[in-house]
Amino acid sequence: MQSFQKSEKIDALNIAYAMGNSSYVEKMGFLKTIVEMFSRKNKKILLLGRKHMLRWHRKTLDYILSETCNFFIDDISQDDPYFITAAIVSGPNTDIVSKDLFRSHRFLLKDQALKQIFQRWQWQHQWMVFSKGKRPFVQPPLQFTPCAQKGLDGWHLPYDNEESPGMENTIHDGIPDYNSWLCLKPKVVDSGVKK
Repeated sequence: MQSFQKSEKIDALNIAYAMGNSSYVEKMGFLKTIVEMFSRKNKKILLLGRKHMLRWHRKTLDYILSETCNFFIDDISQDDPYFITAAIVSGPNTDIVSKDLFRSHRFLLKDQALKQIFQRWQWQHQWMVFSKGKRPFVQPPLQFTPCAQKGLDGWHLPYDNEESPGMENTIHDGIPDYNSWLCLKPKVVDSGVKK
């Protein structure tokens, strides 16, 4: 498998079906918008889809194929392993674009440490795509791991502030949305000794 450093792996069928019960023309248009977004960022794009998608709206499909490296697997329901493998093999600078939470794959990892590593990788490398009407809403990966972190100056604890401004337009997708940090620093105690 060819390596795509600093690239995006797009789960084509998952993104197209974010449109719900729309026509194939609308689904392909939605997918095209996502491909264009990453193309404008000069990202290498590997589009993973299923073969039946090749029968969808041809003009839009031709554009998408011209803008991406692509791979279409047989029409099977278990395509996630291809997607996850492509992302991992492509290296640490690779992001994935899918609204799939991959819960069943995380569950299958028996080792708790591996589950946490997978979850952290997903939080920091997954772009989530949702439909707001007929337009995509793209949520970037988290820029940090949402867990307590110790720095030189103390502890930093993320928390979900339910009353944060702007939270009313967010989509709950299972990924924590910690916009606020509680920073704890040791109190400097005056020893009372005069110099």
